[in-house]
Amino acid sequence: MVWTTRPWLIYTLAVLLLLPISRVAHARPAPVPIQSGPDIGQESPAFDPQHVWGPDRETHACPMCKYGYIQGVLYWVSSDDHWEEVKKWARFLDEESQRRGTERFKAYLIYTNPNSKPLKEVERQLIRLAQELSLKQIAVTYVPSPTDSATAALNKINPRARNTVIVYKKRKVFDKLVDCEPNESNLKRLLASVDSAEKIK
Repeated sequence: MVWTTRPWLIYTLAVLLLLPISRVAHARPAPVPIQSGPDIGQESPAFDPQHVWGPDRETHACPMCKYGYIQGVLYWVSSDDHWEEVKKWARFLDEESQRRGTERFKAYLIYTNPNSKPLKEVERQLIRLAQELSLKQIAVTYVPSPTDSATAALNKINPRARNTVIVYKKRKVFDKLVDCEPNESNLKRLLASVDSAEKIK
């Protein structure tokens, strides 16, 4: 009887000891964060988006050329699947623009036209968005495509990221958030980053 139970006990102990190892061996690796936008500390490139709303409406005013000497946020939109998030980001950035004042802070929404819609359709869509949200100070703009060499590609915007939010100060990238929901945590992080950038002389 002793000889028949000992192998069973040994087998059970072996299974129990090996179980955590097998779980670790089959664990999935952590997802690699999506990279998008210039690196922190790099210069934010000059580019010419089409403005459809805001103080520079119906122009191609360059964000860095005209407002790069102060600080601001470039909110790049690279997805057509998250428009409720776009609205929340746009409203938040517009409110910050009004609160801080355009002499200190400038915010941009830059739509990359990921599905290659006709540009007139893009303009109508963005104007409807601005009207719906009663936007006042944020610049609502677009570029021809997510891979356009003179705009989105120049800024290293990754089309796989649904958004890229870049904080700049004096034409340099101070911070960025990539593929982020406009939840309370991310909005607080963005505010803290803008406040920190403001302290730099």
